[in-house]
Amino acid sequence: QSWFYGQDLPERNHFNQSVLLDVSGVDREALAAAVEALFTHHDALRLRSDGTRLWFAEPDGQGLEDADGRTADDVQASLDLVNGPVARFVLLPGDRLLIAVHHMAVDGVSWRILLEDLAAAYQGAPLPAKTTSFKEWATRLQQ
Repeated sequence: QSWFYGQDLPERNHFNQSVLLDVSGVDREALAAAVEALFTHHDALRLRSDGTRLWFAEPDGQGLEDADGRTADDVQASLDLVNGPVARFVLLPGDRLLIAVHHMAVDGVSWRILLEDLAAAYQGAPLPAKTTSFKEWATRLQQ
């Protein structure tokens, strides 16, 4: 966090990573339920930060969205560290799912976990028990 805020970034909210998945033939309701489960299970997807502190929003029903004319760039530019969201799951035309997450909330290792959990939740499997949540880890780190 201190490295990130120490950088002279022109647009802090656009510092994100994304994946684009082909979701042809996917059941939209099951996908929406899986995305909602991810937001509930993974604290980092509800991260907020103002440069001096971190906090986590409560799950508020954020989930799968339709593009409604937005492009991938629009979705990525809409991430907001202070007010949220820091993650968006957006269905784009052509049966594509764009997952855009601010880099403060995701890295290379966590992508694997998120995508595995998305697949498991889509299939109706319970998500694995949390070990130390990101929220708990961040709280301990600040103490």
